[in-house]
Amino acid sequence: MKRNVYILILCLVPIFEGYAQQELEPERFSNFSLQLTSPNVNADPGSMMPSVAKAYGFGSYIDNPASMATIENSEFMFSFFRDTDSANSSYLGTKNKTDWQNDKLGSIGVAYSVPAITGSLVIGVGYNRVISNANTYRISGRNNNSTITDSFLDADNKYFDLAFDTYAIDWGDVEQTYLESIFRIGFEPGSFPGINQEAEIRSQTYAGQYTAFLATEFRKDLFVGFSISFLQGESQHRENFLETDNQNDYDGDFIEGSDIDNILVNDRIDTKILAWKFRTGLVYKIRPGLNAGISYQ
Repeated sequence: MKRNVYILILCLVPIFEGYAQQELEPERFSNFSLQLTSPNVNADPGSMMPSVAKAYGFGSYIDNPASMATIENSEFMFSFFRDTDSANSSYLGTKNKTDWQNDKLGSIGVAYSVPAITGSLVIGVGYNRVISNANTYRISGRNNNSTITDSFLDADNKYFDLAFDTYAIDWGDVEQTYLESIFRIGFEPGSFPGINQEAEIRSQTYAGQYTAFLATEFRKDLFVGFSISFLQGESQHRENFLETDNQNDYDGDFIEGSDIDNILVNDRIDTKILAWKFRTGLVYKIRPGLNAGISYQ
């Protein structure tokens, strides 16, 4: 279990804004943009101040749920996320360009300041997206040197047994002394007529967290808060590699009644993301403009 303790003394000092990509795939600009549209920056793109000792917006519960007790009015937040990407590829002299667009809900939430004669009581619920990646890459071309089935000849290849059972590889001679790619059997040793190849790689990862929190002024100038979050997401990865005999080079009789038209290799990986996160914290108002806070998750 991950445990983080944050301690901060908040003073009135000049603020210099800075931007840093988060730890989840930091090279992804899509995740960076989520920081500017979700509670990860307190629902306020203009402020990068941490909220351990003072709330700056709805998302301050992420730094310290106790800081939410310092807000003066109820708040509602909504954000929309759009990720637009373009990829260029070159394979065997053939160029491809792929464009895609990803539209998702960024965040939505409400913090309600309960009317109180003394002190404060703030409750809230919300959702914010923490990961949003979607990529598609495509390549195609005529390969006159090798076929993907060549790689299946390695006994350590994960497709070795399947390739043999489906005749993607087979014995290269009558005596069964060596294995060979089905696209090389029946031709002169070292010769290869060629094959048309196409590939598509698609991956997407989405994750968001649902949160409920409560913060109150437990005693004069002493604030306490709690939050519970449920993180839910999924990751999908697809790889399709297709080899097609467009020139009818493999209409032979080396396997009785055979005419090899195409071979498709398909990989699918699906992952579910489920987690709970609990946060608690304290904020003490030392004097106007000076707070001390501590949080734990």
